[in-house]
Parts: sequence; structure tokens; C-alpha cells
Amino acid sequence: VGRDVTESHNQTAELLATENIYTHVLEHTSDYLSVYRVNQGQFILESFNQSAAKNQGFGHPRLIGKNLRDLLDLGQADDIISRFQRSITTNTIQSFEETLDSPGGSLTLSTTIVPIHDPVQGITRVVALSRDITKLKRTEKALREEKRNAESANMAKSDFLASMSHELRTPLNVIMGMSQLLGRSQMKPEHLRLVESIQRSGKVLLA
Repeated sequence: VGRDVTESHNQTAELLATENIYTHVLEHTSDYLSVYRVNQGQFILESFNQSAAKNQGFGHPRLIGKNLRDLLDLGQADDIISRFQRSITTNTIQSFEETLDSPGGSLTLSTTIVPIHDPVQGITRVVALSRDITKLKRTEKALREEKRNAESANMAKSDFLASMSHELRTPLNVIMGMSQLLGRSQMKPEHLRLVESIQRSGKVLLA
């Protein structure tokens, strides 16, 4: 008895087409993508995209099958591996920042670890997706330095004004006292107006 499998065939073709699209996007994205196979608590490099090959030094075919620990800088290995372990034991996504020595210089990466769960075998793979945030970090550092410089300049300005206020207050008090004495003496109206002007201006400066 024959059975029409056209619909099933079409669904399979659609799934393959969708998978090819995702594969193409991930292969050519500027983010660094690497896939690790979980093997008895170890993480074995299985595949990576072009960006990882170019900037993370994964370009050599012999690196396929290498243990994650062998691919990491010694100073960061324990911390990063513990995050991989936490990801598979808790089945949660882990995010962190790391530094990387690349052919173009030191990079700062924002990395996200995603455990891949198989319904039968459990977590069999871990995907690491890293984004280069080196420029962002440099910009943040520059902004912090500018803020510190601005705060220092404002503090210096405030100190200067406070010092000048103190330095001006003493002679102004003397001038105000002298003008008050002059105002009590007999003088022409035009001279009195000048004295009153001095007093008004002095009060504004001392306020």
C-alpha cells in the first residue's frame, strides 16, 4: 500500500533550509562562536566559526579535539572552566567578561555560555558565544577619566573661590567700616551718594 510522504518530505526540506540559514549566519557573524563536547566533565573543542578562527587563534585544524583547559590562558583557566561546569550542573546560561591575547592585540570579550540539552543523553554540548567589547571598555575608561578630571577641576575651582572669598572679605570689611564712618560725617550730597554706592556694592560682595 502506497503512502503519500510529500508533506513529510516538504517539512524535512524546510527544516534543512532553516538549519542552513542559521548555520550560515553563525558562521559569518562577527561574534566568536565555539562548540564544546561534554566528555566526563571535560570540554572538548568540536567546532568554531570564522571569527573565532581569526581572532581566538582557533584556525589550526589540530585544535579540534583539544581540551578547553589547553586552549585557555593559565591565569583565567580555573575561573572560566568553573563557569562551564556551573553551566552544565545547573543547566543555566552563564555570562562573564574575559581577556584574550589575539594576533591583533589584547581583547576584552563578553562571553555567554549556553548548555545544549539532549532529551535522552542530557547536556552533551556547550556553546560559547563571545563578543568583542574592547572599544566599549576603552570608551568607558575614557569617560571615567574625563569625569574624574572634571570633578577635580570643579573641586579646584571651589577651593580657589573659597580662598579668594576669604582673602577678599578682610579688606572689604575694612572698606565697609571706613565707608560707614564717612557716611556719618558732613559731606556734600554727591559724595554721600558715592559712599552709599560703596556700601551697597560691599554688601553684595560679602553676601
